[in-house]
Amino acid sequence: MEETLEKVYSDVFKWLFVGLMITFGVAYLTANNITILKFLFLDGMYWLVFVAEILLGIFLLMGLTKYSKNLAIGLFLGYSALTGLSLSTIFIMYKIESVIYMILATAIAVGTISVLAKNSKINTKGFGKYLFIGLLALIALEFINYFFMNNSLNMPLNIAGIIIFIVYIVYDMRKVEELYETLENKDNIAIYGAFQIYLDFINILIRLLELFGKRND
Repeated sequence: MEETLEKVYSDVFKWLFVGLMITFGVAYLTANNITILKFLFLDGMYWLVFVAEILLGIFLLMGLTKYSKNLAIGLFLGYSALTGLSLSTIFIMYKIESVIYMILATAIAVGTISVLAKNSKINTKGFGKYLFIGLLALIALEFINYFFMNNSLNMPLNIAGIIIFIVYIVYDMRKVEELYETLENKDNIAIYGAFQIYLDFINILIRLLELFGKRND
């Protein structure tokens, strides 16, 4: 029986929730486990995890709608766990209540924008290349700023990042409908949508923490 578009959207949010729960669960447990922290940071494994996360992310983006459903789910959940390892630093750098507030704020913002985008009729087909160019420019500027340590640029870059990923949420939600209408095999559309919104969520959260998070002394 073919899934309806509403069912696909429902599954997008379901898998997004599962992925985020895995990420924050792994991040919190890692931040409170001395053995794992030593393994990651003192034994130099953090960069290996970081590279593995990037490679898995690329692998997911390249063919998520083409993989078998079980493989797609496994890759997404594995990526969520890897991100939890690399994101464990937020529970070390920031006060726990600040992290929780920012997660809730991000969830409300992403949820609201997603629902509005789902119910809108905005044509976002031409957005992709401009968003990608904007994202590349942002990454380049953040990379340069990291080495020059110009703190005055942190706020505008974080605000620009939030705006870019908010627009990405709209684009990704409309992309789900586009894939539903064009793909014959609809099994992985929900996982695809969940993964894309997941990336938007994490990027917005990190930038909100940079702007408003209260750091540990």
